[in-house]
Amino acid sequence: METYNINGVEIQYDTFDLVNLELYTNGVTEIAEVGKRVKEMIQEDPAKNGIKAIRMMCNAFMDFFDVLCGEGTSKKCFGDNVNARDIINAYAKFCEEVSATVSSMKVDFNPPSSPSIMDDSQLRAEKRAKLRAEAEQRVKDRERESI
Repeated sequence: METYNINGVEIQYDTFDLVNLELYTNGVTEIAEVGKRVKEMIQEDPAKNGIKAIRMMCNAFMDFFDVLCGEGTSKKCFGDNVNARDIINAYAKFCEEVSATVSSMKVDFNPPSSPSIMDDSQLRAEKRAKLRAEAEQRVKDRERESI
């Protein structure tokens, strides 16, 4: 279980829980889809859709935190105000920290290689190849003797 700081509030989040990993991945994908819709809205009519698009994005971020970290997390972290800068920065920081945590574990899943193990396996492979070559030579010698 890891502790993440979301807008000054410490949140306990089990990064490697399989349900959490799935929720995180789905949430990030959903945020990306909302981002595409927001971009289209702003390009379509910036004056009319600007605030509406930002509100849509902030709501998506707050829903992300509530789904991932528990209902009420966004209210706990952001209060009653919807400060776009705080919410966007919190999402970006949280994703960076989760990614760093996941990346740090990738190293732990791959034990360090040992030159002696590699040398040992190479020596065994060379020995097997030599034994096969010797066996093939004996078969050829027998064939010649039988002729």
